[in-house]
Amino acid sequence: MRKVLFYMVLSSFSILGGVFSAPHPFGPPLPKLWEGGKGVRAAIPDCRIAFHTKRGEKEFGISTVRIDGTDVKDLTSKHWDSNPWFSPDGKQIVFDRDEEIYMANADGSEPRNLTHNPKANSCPTIAGDKVAFQTNRDGNFAIYMVNTDGTGLQRLTQEPSNNACPAFSSDGKRLTFVSDRDGSMEIYVMNIDGTGLKRLTSNAGNNMDPAFSPNGKKIVFTSDRDGNFEIYLMDSDGSHQTRLTYNNIADVQPAFSPDGRQIAYERGGNIYVMDLEKKEERPLTQGAVYKGGPSWDPNCVSK
Repeated sequence: MRKVLFYMVLSSFSILGGVFSAPHPFGPPLPKLWEGGKGVRAAIPDCRIAFHTKRGEKEFGISTVRIDGTDVKDLTSKHWDSNPWFSPDGKQIVFDRDEEIYMANADGSEPRNLTHNPKANSCPTIAGDKVAFQTNRDGNFAIYMVNTDGTGLQRLTQEPSNNACPAFSSDGKRLTFVSDRDGSMEIYVMNIDGTGLKRLTSNAGNNMDPAFSPNGKKIVFTSDRDGNFEIYLMDSDGSHQTRLTYNNIADVQPAFSPDGRQIAYERGGNIYVMDLEKKEERPLTQGAVYKGGPSWDPNCVSK
């Protein structure tokens, strides 16, 4: 929840200013499928992205939308639900609910609490039968991991700094995350048993929201090192850091498509998609209602 509120503040000047004024909360459907790469790559009809959206003063919900911007479906309601993430097989989804970590079927049915803890538990990521997340149950924010049935809770980071925003590699063997252990917010990577720690970024800005590419060779992330939050890309060893977006509105919360050719991210309270080869981007959602935290269905492929 805290992560969502942080990005709502970043986006508030565009949302409250009415930049997007379509009468429907999500705006009109986009008329064309995404075109990118070599020739036209039309996504399969059921290719979907999950995201969270503000539904009221005390309510957030999880929704999905097709990659062409049509057919928005609401999965959850009547709670503060945010930061969705699909399981590798696309059959389930993990998310925050009222500062607990929940898991549900991909259609939102049969939600179940994995954490049962009164402190702030948020930002889950899933690989196989493991869910990693951030929690401040022991004072500072630390990275924890739990089995998908709620058993086997482990603390992975031990030092008294803040550690947040974990994301699994696709093979489930590594985690990338954010930590202020060296002063500024930097991106790190470690094995899932807490060993093999390596710092990947080193600058005066805030580096956040890391996510692995499907093949584990790249990490996409957010940084304000150049004055505004933008999306960056680097090799998984921290080398070749390059900037992808150039916009006066904050670009945050990036996520790779399953084929690694595209990323989705939040800009100004809406979801955008970029083709990484052509560096072309387009809005997936429209409207003044805040939307963020995109996650791709792993069965979402291009052809």
